[in-house]
Amino acid sequence: MTTIFTCFILGAGAIMFANDTQALVINPITKMVGIIKTLADDPLDKPEPPQFDEDDGQQKGQMKTIEL
Repeated sequence: MTTIFTCFILGAGAIMFANDTQALVINPITKMVGIIKTLADDPLDKPEPPQFDEDDGQQKGQMKTIEL
């Protein structure tokens, strides 16, 4: 019973850590890279963050870092 409880707590912690990492690290970096690509294409154009689909990386079986 203790082992099952410990596995549950570690699993829940890993899922929460992954979600926080996605929200606080990966998404802002992805937006910054998109803005830099926009500026590289046309420096005089107003930079707007690109819109990425959340399912793009998951459908390809790739991590979100493929967008970077």
